[in-house]
Amino acid sequence: MKNLQTKNYELHFPVQSDVDILFRYRSNIEIAHSEGRIPDKSRQETAKFLTQLLSKIDAGIVNYWLISDHTKNHLGGISIWGFNQEKAEAEVGYDILPKFQGKGVISEVFPEIEQYAFTVLKLQKLSVYTSKIDILSQHILRKNHYRLIEHWIEKNLKGEPTDMFHFAKTIEEYQK
Repeated sequence: MKNLQTKNYELHFPVQSDVDILFRYRSNIEIAHSEGRIPDKSRQETAKFLTQLLSKIDAGIVNYWLISDHTKNHLGGISIWGFNQEKAEAEVGYDILPKFQGKGVISEVFPEIEQYAFTVLKLQKLSVYTSKIDILSQHILRKNHYRLIEHWIEKNLKGEPTDMFHFAKTIEEYQK
């Protein structure tokens, strides 16, 4: 895994000392709600999550980058994970701190991650799962020519019903 850069943002893989950065959004109630999980209540919880994440990165199970602007403000994270057994397909996931949402961060970094997935990782298909209420994500996906594959209702980690969408793009669609 390597660090990436766009015009306005730096994407770097996390290290153990990034626990305070991750705690900012792992403890954020809005982000936790949108991800259907309970927010971290302590830095120790986040440190445990980070240790597990770093282990998955080392094992090649996850590619994860922290997103910062050029003044080193931490904005969120983006990942490629959920690889199928053949490592031909994977999922992209991202989260941005609420005060930076709707400001074009993911619109700018998403194509860089997509390029990395299709050209470096040699994936054949990328998927993104988002909730029905996440209109901004749906807009980004449609703008990047992702197709809506399916819609369903599932229970989130808190047991609440959540309307979900699955969007996908193949390598052939990427190369057009």
